[in-house]
Amino acid sequence: MTSRAKSGSDLKIVFQQHGGADAQLVREHLDLFNVGVTGVSAYYPVNFILKNERDEVMGGLLGSIWGGWLHISYLWVDEAERGKDAATRMMDQAEARAALPFDHARHAFLPGPTVLREARLRGLRHPRRLAQGA
Repeated sequence: MTSRAKSGSDLKIVFQQHGGADAQLVREHLDLFNVGVTGVSAYYPVNFILKNERDEVMGGLLGSIWGGWLHISYLWVDEAERGKDAATRMMDQAEARAALPFDHARHAFLPGPTVLREARLRGLRHPRRLAQGA
């Protein structure tokens, strides 16, 4: 699916379900722009993986810390492990990681229905500010 601008521009908008190299180029350019505008280049991946005794992945929290924010992109727990506080424990560890001084993070941004549901269960609002030095 494509769409042409009505102003006579030669630019078109193209839907790409796979994303791929074009999506990566957009991410990289936005990252470079943000670093240039803010002067903040410190970026830290934050990934916690939940595994069982057979080393099988049963869940995970994937995100990053940049610009003073903890951004949680994905929070998932296998149905067999839900209701056992695994998501809460991963959130606690991510917040503790973000509070470390060398991470320069003092905020948490919790997008998506699964993460927001977990945040509400924890009594958090969207977004939630982590305590300074916590």
